[in-house]
Order: sequence, then C-alpha cells, then structure tokens
Amino acid sequence: MFNLFIEYLTAIGVPWLRLYCGLFHEFVPWVAAVEETGKFLIVGKGNTPISFTSIPEVAAYLAHVLTTVPRARLSNIELRIEGQRASLSELGELYTASTALKTPVLVEHVDALPLPVGDNRGYLQAKFALGAGSSGWDCVEERDNEALARSGNALWEGHRWEGVKEVLRL
Repeated sequence: MFNLFIEYLTAIGVPWLRLYCGLFHEFVPWVAAVEETGKFLIVGKGNTPISFTSIPEVAAYLAHVLTTVPRARLSNIELRIEGQRASLSELGELYTASTALKTPVLVEHVDALPLPVGDNRGYLQAKFALGAGSSGWDCVEERDNEALARSGNALWEGHRWEGVKEVLRL
C-alpha cells in the first residue's frame, strides 16, 4: 500500500524521502509490558536483532540531514538509521542488571502476552522474531540486511548514537 503512494508521488513529480529508524528506544517498556506487569515479557526466545533509535535522535538526524545534505541528493531515496541493534533478550538483561530501577524487573519468556496488553504488542513481537524489527528489513525479500539497517548513519558523520541503556537510564 505504501509503495503505491510512493509510486503515485513519483508519477506526479513530488519528491519524497523515506526514513526507517526501527523501534523508538522510548517504546521498549511498552512493547515488553513492563509498566503493566512489572516484568519484561518476551514472546518466544526474543533473540532476533531489532533496530532501535531514540525519538530526539531521529528528529535531530532529520534536522541535520535536511540542512546539510544537498536537496537533490535527498530526492526519492530511503534513509535507514539505527542507534542500537539488540534483541529483546539483550534488552531484558539490561533491565535485570540495572541498579537504577527502584524495583528489579525480571525477564519472563511467554507464549503470548496477556490480554489486553497483548493486542498490538504481541503482533509487534511476532514481527520482531521474523527480523522485521530491523530498519534493514526488506519487505519484498523478507530478510534483514544488517549493513543496510545503519546505512543512513553515514550522513551524520561523527555522531555518537545513544543506546537503550542511556535513553531509558537503566
């Protein structure tokens, strides 16, 4: 559906730019139902790498790119950025090891998230298990390309990307 919109924009001569950034760091607690359950819930093994980028870094990246890269170079392209690449299991370990949290958060692997928590979050975690949580995910070939996932990072030379641990203060 979205590709049809891009085809339409191209056909009528409207330039476009797509930005893929993975899951926002700030949404990690929501995806794992930490606030509702007091646990870091992972559907299945949670070992597939996912792309994460913070909301402020996505905004700053766009501001940087739109003000420093020539407009012609930005027309009709996809930019893919990645602040951190990690699996849900790796992020769960950050929660259990954190000394900054008031209450320890344990990781629990489940077959499904409890309802009503499990609605969209369970769907997202299932997509993550396939690899579709990577900003390098190719929807046509249904595979992840790790190098592609952070290919757009090069346009912000010298920038040090934040990790989930820093953003969430774990």
